[in-house]
Amino acid sequence: MARTLHLRKSRGDGPTEPGRFTIGMDGQWDIDDLTQFGESFRETYAYFYFVHPDTKKDRDRIRLLFTRYFWSGEYKGSAFAKYLYYNIPDESRLQIASIRYASPGAMELMGYVAALLMIAKCTSMWAKAGTDVLELLERIGEFFKKKKLDRPMRNFNLDDIRGMDIDTARGLLGEMGKYLGFSQKQVEHLVDLTGNPISALRLMVALANESKKVSEMIEHGKLKLPDPGKQV
Repeated sequence: MARTLHLRKSRGDGPTEPGRFTIGMDGQWDIDDLTQFGESFRETYAYFYFVHPDTKKDRDRIRLLFTRYFWSGEYKGSAFAKYLYYNIPDESRLQIASIRYASPGAMELMGYVAALLMIAKCTSMWAKAGTDVLELLERIGEFFKKKKLDRPMRNFNLDDIRGMDIDTARGLLGEMGKYLGFSQKQVEHLVDLTGNPISALRLMVALANESKKVSEMIEHGKLKLPDPGKQV
């Protein structure tokens, strides 16, 4: 059964501060729908909150966290996103301000404006890219596997990687960045956040998968994000 959500930014909130968002709700919702949406969107929001260049909170500690995680072979899946979420300051975490269940109904959320707009832009760009972005993900996966970088050993050092391979990673990073609507500045910010192009490419893949996840919600008629034609 189709459920459509329309998300818009309330007036008066700047792009680098918490703001209110109204989500229109159509169709029938049960508790499972709300739970699945909340858990999934929370993880996506956590990633985009911390990768946005304007996020300054605990920047050095978060950089160390990203550097260790995306260089390590010990991936934790969604557990990392959940951990990230609870490192977001209380005032910037997603909060429900109000819910009105009717036809149509509405849910008003509070969250970090810049992160939500960035999610909207990347999701929109993902949808436009179509099969091209999926083919790029396959190429990236093949690159990691061929160079044995998909699950590096703990004592693996960046100096062990050939300069040519680092250049290849940077090129793939730039390609995926374009598909997701990243500026060159934002791409370089990922390198700074993770410490090197190899780890930044892993992070970009994670962001691509989060964009895919939200895009699938839209395709299934569950979610509609705002026009992302704004500076993020």
